[in-house]
Amino acid sequence: MLYGSGEYGGNSGNGAIYSVPVTGGTPNVLASFSGSSDGEDPMDLTLSNGILYGVASFGGPGGSGDVFSVPVTGGTPTVLASFNGMVGLPSNGAIPIGDVILSGSSLIGATENGGRLATARFSLFRKRAERPRCWRHLMAPAQAHFPWPE
Repeated sequence: MLYGSGEYGGNSGNGAIYSVPVTGGTPNVLASFSGSSDGEDPMDLTLSNGILYGVASFGGPGGSGDVFSVPVTGGTPTVLASFNGMVGLPSNGAIPIGDVILSGSSLIGATENGGRLATARFSLFRKRAERPRCWRHLMAPAQAHFPWPE
């Protein structure tokens, strides 16, 4: 089975997670995003033990994106971590981008913006719901203001 995400579509038009058989066929929507409660614009999925992990770049409980999980069997996205803002304290980041990396029981990812300096940052969070912790701030321009995935 192949898994992917769509920026638009789903029940509310805020994005969806889907599966497609490797032999081809019609995509099966596994989860739809509402925008406010579970984010919008899902992307960059990581598969581990029957669970898909990813980021929604916008929306969510904190308003600035979130980290989610969805079982490969489908269902409502579970918000694991929510980002709350672009600038200032106690901002924990905004606009998560790129793949999340699974390391033991932790997921590591990056936000495009937010935190104390309104610069890009790496965040560390557990696979259970919790507030993201800043792991490393990147200072622009020498450390790449927007660490877009290649």
